[in-house]
Amino acid sequence: MAERQKVSNDTSVSEDVTQPDERSALKRNQSPVDGRWAVVVVIAVFIARTVLTTQVVAISVFIGEWAGQLGIPAAQLAWSYSIVTCLRYCAGPIAGAVYRTLGCRPLVFIGGVLAFVSLICLSFATKLWHIISCSVVSGISYGLVDQGCVIAVGIYFDRWHGCANGVAFGGASVGVMVGPLLTTVLINVFAWRGAVLILAGMVAHFCVAAMVIRPLSLWMDENCQKTSDTKVARRCSVTTVSRVVSIQEDKRFAPQPQVQKHDDMQQSACTQDQTTSKPYTPVATFCRFIKALFDLTGLNLLFKSPIVVLLCVTVFFFGCGYFPTYTYVTSYAIASGIGELQATYIFTISGVCTLVVRLSHGFLLDYDVVSPPMLFGITATLAFAGNFIIALFTPFAAFAIFGVIFGFGAGTALALVPPVTKSVTSREELPTVFALQAFFQGIGQVICVYVQGVLYESTGSYSACFYLTGACLFAAGVCCFALRALTNVFQRRKPKPTRKFPSSANHDDFL
Repeated sequence: MAERQKVSNDTSVSEDVTQPDERSALKRNQSPVDGRWAVVVVIAVFIARTVLTTQVVAISVFIGEWAGQLGIPAAQLAWSYSIVTCLRYCAGPIAGAVYRTLGCRPLVFIGGVLAFVSLICLSFATKLWHIISCSVVSGISYGLVDQGCVIAVGIYFDRWHGCANGVAFGGASVGVMVGPLLTTVLINVFAWRGAVLILAGMVAHFCVAAMVIRPLSLWMDENCQKTSDTKVARRCSVTTVSRVVSIQEDKRFAPQPQVQKHDDMQQSACTQDQTTSKPYTPVATFCRFIKALFDLTGLNLLFKSPIVVLLCVTVFFFGCGYFPTYTYVTSYAIASGIGELQATYIFTISGVCTLVVRLSHGFLLDYDVVSPPMLFGITATLAFAGNFIIALFTPFAAFAIFGVIFGFGAGTALALVPPVTKSVTSREELPTVFALQAFFQGIGQVICVYVQGVLYESTGSYSACFYLTGACLFAAGVCCFALRALTNVFQRRKPKPTRKFPSSANHDDFL
C-alpha cells in the first residue's frame, strides 16, 4: 500500500508539472523570441553596428593621411570611400545567397573574417590599387555583417521588433558621432598604420557577435535535454522538434513500400531518359544558370510579387535622397559663409536627433500607434521639408533647423526600412527581401551622387542638388503610402490568420 501511495504521489507530481501555469512557462522558455537571449542578441547587434559605422566614417579621415604620406591625390583616394559605402548595400544579393546557403550565423562570421583580413592587408598598403582592393573586400564584408544583423533582429523579435530595431540602428548613430574623433586620436598616437591595425582588432568582434546569434533549434535542443520529466520531454520532442525536421528529411528516412520503390525507379528512369533527350545548347545552359542565380539571390521575387517591387522602388528613392544629402552639406555651408567649425555642428545636431528618435520611435510601432509604412511616409516627407529649407535659406539657423528636421525625419525613415519590410512580406521571404532592398538602396545612392555632380557642374549651385534629394525623399514617402494601400488590398483578399505564440520552429529556418 505504501508503494502504491508512493507511485500515485509520483504520478500526481508528474501531472502537476503539466499544469496550465507550468505549461505556459515552459512554452515561454522554449522560444527565445522576445526573450532574454533576444536582448543579448540586440546588444551584440548594437555593438556590431557601432563598430561597422566607425570603420566606414574612418575612411574619410584616412584619406587625408594617405594623400600626405603616400603622395596619392585625394580625388583618387575618394573612390575608396565611395566603394565601401556602395558595396555595403549593393552586396545584398551576395549576402542573401550566403544566407540561403549557410544561415545567419555563418553570414556574420564570414563578414567578420573578411573585414579583419582586409584591414590587416590595408595596413601594408603603399599604392592606390592596394587601397582600392582592400576597400572592395571591406565593402562586401560590411554588407554581409549589416544584412546578418538586420536578419537576426527581425527573427529574434516579434512583439518588440520596433524597439529592438531602433536600438540596433542606434549603434550606427553612435558610430557616426564617435568614429571621426576616435580615428583622429588613434592616428595621432599610433600613426595611420597602427590605427588601421587597432580598427582590425575592433572588426574581429563581428565574429563574437556571430557566436551570439545562436540557431534557435540548438537552443531548443539544449532545453529538451535538460528536461527531466518524461512527459514534458516527449511533448518537446514531438510537438516541436518534429516540426523542425524538414519534409525532405522525413521522406529520406521514412520506410517506403517495395511497390512504391519500384514505381519510383521506373519514374526516375523515365525522367532520366527525358532529361538526357533535352538538347544542352549554350543558350539553354545559360538560361538555366541565370534561373539558378535568380533563385539563389532572390531576384525571382521581383517577377512574382508586386509588393516586393514597390518596396524596392521605395528604398531606391530613399537611397537617392538620404545618403547623397550629406555629401554636399559641409561644402554648401562653407560656400554660404558659415565657418568650418559651425559646419561640423550640423552633423552633430543631426546625429544627436537621429540617436534620440531611433531609440524612441519603436514604442509607436510596438504599441500599434501607427503602422510602419505610414510612419515611414510621414518621416520621409519631413526629411523632404528639411532639404527644401536649406535650398531656400542659407543662414546658420536654417542649417541648424535642417539638422534637427533631417535627423528626426530621415534618421527615423532609415531605421524603419526593416519594420516596413517585415510588415509587408512573409517570414519565408523576409531575409531575401532584406537583401533585395539593400541592393536597390545602394544602387540609388550611387546614381544620385553622380547626378548631383552633373547638376553642380552644369548649374554651379548646390541648391539644385538639395532639390533633387528632397524630391527623391518625397517620392519615397509617396511610394510607401502606396505600399500600405496595396498591402491592405492583398490582405482583404486573403483570410486573416489567428496570431499565435511564435515558436522556435517557425523561426529556425532563418538562422
